[in-house]
Amino acid sequence: MTTPDHTLAARLAPCPFCGGEAKRHTLPSDDFGNEGGDVIECVQCLASSCVEFGRKENLVSAWNTRTNQLITTAEADARVGAAVLAEREAAVILVYEIIYENGHVTLGDKLVAAIRSRGVTG
Repeated sequence: MTTPDHTLAARLAPCPFCGGEAKRHTLPSDDFGNEGGDVIECVQCLASSCVEFGRKENLVSAWNTRTNQLITTAEADARVGAAVLAEREAAVILVYEIIYENGHVTLGDKLVAAIRSRGVTG
């Protein structure tokens, strides 16, 4: 793979996913189905643009205007925690509705108390 324009690297924004260096390549003739197309690829995480055949002049601007997808570990943990909590609360509500729907009030009270004692509300 070759970089057609050596000054291009200075114009390419870093990878929106990992911040790594991006390089533009023209795909070789042995890349079946993609030969002659251009692609921008991160040298660190290997994220890439779509292969562009026709309007290659838009390739750099498309890469440079991609949304930044970087999030901190704390943000990722918070998202996962919120998703787990939402699923847990949905399960509690479902079990609560099933138990009370069948008239097992005593069992329902015990189950809800046990679940709430573990810090889950619903």
